[in-house]
Amino acid sequence: MNNVINVFASQGLLRLEGSKHDKRVNRIHLTDEGDLYCHEVVTPVRGAELQAMAALEPDERRAMIAYVDKFMNALERRMGGLEA
Repeated sequence: MNNVINVFASQGLLRLEGSKHDKRVNRIHLTDEGDLYCHEVVTPVRGAELQAMAALEPDERRAMIAYVDKFMNALERRMGGLEA
């Protein structure tokens, strides 16, 4: 997650602001560019995802979620040995 945040910050889509009370905490704020990106890209993609999911029957949705969860668990186990 930290890598994604840093990439978006380097692209000017968000900015990090340190907490006044806790040096370990950074607040994440969308920049004007980030807000535009959210409205032009993220929101339409999220809408398409929701429409695609709605096209599936409830049993199909449950099965898909179970398979994706199984895949992600397997991927995490394999990726665990790659961390340096």
